[in-house]
Amino acid sequence: MRTLFLNILLTLALAVSAFAQQEKVNFNADWLFHKGSLKDAPLKHDFDDSKWEKVHLPHTYNDQDIIDDPIGYYRGEAWYRKKFEVPTDWRHKKVSLNFEGVAIKCEIYVNDHYVGEHLGGYTSFYKDIEGLLNFGEENQLAIKTDNSENLQFTAPPVGGDFSMFGGIHRNVFLVTKNKLYFDHNFYGASGVFFQNTGLKNNKAQFKISTHYRQELPFDRQVLFRHQILDKNQKVIWKTSVDKLTHSGDISHWEIDSKANNIQTWSVEKPNLYTLKSQIIDAKDNKVIDEIEQKIGFRTVSISQQKGVLLNDEPIKLQGVARHQQYHHQGSALTDDQHQKDMLIAKDLGSNFVRISHYPHSPEIYKACDSLGMVSWSEIPCVNWVPFGQPFLDNSRTMMREMIYQNYNHPSVIIWGYHNEIWQAHEEAVLHAKAMEQISKQTDPSRLTAMAFQGTFLKNYKGKLGEEIFNVSDINGFNVYQGWYQDTYKTIDAYMDSLKSYSPNKCIMLSEFGAGADPRIWSAKPSIHDFSNRYQVDFLKPYLATHQESPWMVGYSIWILNDFERDSRKDAVPNVNNKGLISTDRQPKDAYYFVQANWSKKPMVYIEGAPMDTVVAVTEGNTFTVKLHVYGNGDKVKLRHNKESISELVLKQREVEFDIDLQKGWNKIEAIDVQNNCGYERKIFLKTVKSNTQGIEIPTEGLAINIGQTDRYFKGNERWLPASAFADDHNFEILGGEIYHQAYKGNPALRVREGIFDNIFNSDDDPMYQTFRWGVEALNMKLKTGKYKLTFYWAYPFKDQKNRPLSQAEIAWGEQDGKVATSEDIFNLRINGSLEISKLNIKKEAGVLKALEKEVICQTDKNGYIGIQFEAVHGQAFLNGIKITPMGK
Repeated sequence: MRTLFLNILLTLALAVSAFAQQEKVNFNADWLFHKGSLKDAPLKHDFDDSKWEKVHLPHTYNDQDIIDDPIGYYRGEAWYRKKFEVPTDWRHKKVSLNFEGVAIKCEIYVNDHYVGEHLGGYTSFYKDIEGLLNFGEENQLAIKTDNSENLQFTAPPVGGDFSMFGGIHRNVFLVTKNKLYFDHNFYGASGVFFQNTGLKNNKAQFKISTHYRQELPFDRQVLFRHQILDKNQKVIWKTSVDKLTHSGDISHWEIDSKANNIQTWSVEKPNLYTLKSQIIDAKDNKVIDEIEQKIGFRTVSISQQKGVLLNDEPIKLQGVARHQQYHHQGSALTDDQHQKDMLIAKDLGSNFVRISHYPHSPEIYKACDSLGMVSWSEIPCVNWVPFGQPFLDNSRTMMREMIYQNYNHPSVIIWGYHNEIWQAHEEAVLHAKAMEQISKQTDPSRLTAMAFQGTFLKNYKGKLGEEIFNVSDINGFNVYQGWYQDTYKTIDAYMDSLKSYSPNKCIMLSEFGAGADPRIWSAKPSIHDFSNRYQVDFLKPYLATHQESPWMVGYSIWILNDFERDSRKDAVPNVNNKGLISTDRQPKDAYYFVQANWSKKPMVYIEGAPMDTVVAVTEGNTFTVKLHVYGNGDKVKLRHNKESISELVLKQREVEFDIDLQKGWNKIEAIDVQNNCGYERKIFLKTVKSNTQGIEIPTEGLAINIGQTDRYFKGNERWLPASAFADDHNFEILGGEIYHQAYKGNPALRVREGIFDNIFNSDDDPMYQTFRWGVEALNMKLKTGKYKLTFYWAYPFKDQKNRPLSQAEIAWGEQDGKVATSEDIFNLRINGSLEISKLNIKKEAGVLKALEKEVICQTDKNGYIGIQFEAVHGQAFLNGIKITPMGK
């Protein structure tokens, strides 16, 4: 049955064209999968694969182990098998498998025969299989994939702050052609390449290069025909060349030409044309091979005086970087998901996408073409350049594959090849020069770029540093002032200092960003609190810096989407939270702030994405909060529960206002006065009364985060910070302080409330990462009665021993050191009664593992509950507490 559906598709494909010059059948369905090495390779027809997993492509075998609690993920071999039949009509055809991406290395076998291999997980390739097929019978396809870590010494990527997903994570096609064809084996590309060479007054100059193969058993006279068609299918230019092709030819030819009255491709008007290329039999005029590709007429150049010029007009690049990942799918996205990401970027107001840190699916490039977003595409040479010829040779191949496969996309204006190389050692400089040479020789019509980490500039001094800053057209800098080091308030001066490293070349903000967990909201945002508001505050000065400086050519926010990265230590474990949208593509407040700054489409937005329900401790029925409105108009009208409250002027695309929330539902509206568009946010205020009678705990309980000053939203539960009771005499914490951890970029500053480490056995990392260290007592006055107290702990400190520093740690400037933790043991008393004796969190639960303990207690006659933490050895601490009433 597995072969039946494919056979139907193949029959339909053959019926499409009378000449059947080229057919392409989607090959994604009905695969069998096994993770792990096998003693006997599963190549033969009778191999028992009955226990293998059934999968459909795209597929990765790291979609789950990247995001689980244990550090590390599977990096090794895996196998895919598929049975299929091909019709006897194909016996004299060219039959190939086209893989859009297999990570990171693969070997292909058909009917127990080795076909070939491919190294590099992010570019397309073809494998010809017609000589191994059983026509009219069942065939067996087996593919071994490998994402082993040891591959990094022979081919990029060596490292990087992203996970190396393994598997057939992009589409696969079965392709048939006649045996005189445009050469798909020329770096896995189309075989026909269009290059813009000049543009003036709607007159375009261009070059077309044609690569072909002749595998017929005889010579044949043919006509090569190229036509350019407009959107209405009208031919605006054509040429034909007669050639006698010889059996065994692997050849190419070029033509320079011009076209008049063309419409240019630009970000405002992405006019696309169709380049239709044909090989035609000179005898009977039948089409032997035919391909159609979208092209655009545009030029790109750069100067320090004018910056980047598109069609001789300056353009300030403003956009986002993007990783090929989706929520719990890893790198195995559908075509539709790729396309929607680019629609989201365009709706943001982007005119630019940094396709990082490797070539993405062909759908990304197509979408950029049609939507009007220019792009920077790069190979995955990240962090380090190993010594040795294999790495250099494989980098050259990757560079050529990327360029040729995306040659005809007008949206691509920059080829890239280095990202955050830690040191300017000799091999890195030689590698950069080699990639630059390939780029300019292969495609002189585009710019080139490298991205440097601003923190590592101390490693780029001297002659080698000076050389590497003079290689590419653009020196990008990945800058995180205000996140990994220092403050965002000095970004203008910092950019001036970066320019001193690159006096002869234009520079760019190739990355900048701050993490935000959609569950965290703060009225007083601070560095590394992962609040939505801090992410917005961080972006403000970056978006404004050097707007008028032509040598600062653009901005690439890191990053469009949150992405999953094993062992990442952020508020959400194994996720880099710097995205403007979440892993499942839910916009954060920062998305709308950027949209207000970049988009020309009228918009207005009220911040507070996680605040659909607010819990407030108050004596009355109201609670005042400060909210921000983002918009690209001049003024906004504000309404609360249909009543007008004010009309405010937007300054730098935002305005702040106070709103007195009323108990129950609140409808807040912001209306753009000029453009008559609006936004509505509904907030439910749940009040917790606190008066002389004590705190009235709601029936569902009250959750309090002892160790931070931010609000944490988890599903239907709201965690109040202990600071919410700062002026409340009914709630008192004695002893200790909120723990702050220094970050490696700021060793002298205790910049974050809590720790960065992932917490096991819970998804509530923001609560368990924060704690009060040295706490002695917690006193509460409640309504008289019985209560269940749930205590939350996670022991925060790991034992660390002396060890060699990694290259990354050396680059960050870290020092060798030893941190040893003591045993922290304490008693827990409630109203004087010993409830838990000699509690050792580290011993009972382990390090960085969530632990809950419940105690049922009664208030004293005055409604008080006094909790004492008696240190037996070391210190007592507490992460959180939940108080739930249990009646009288």
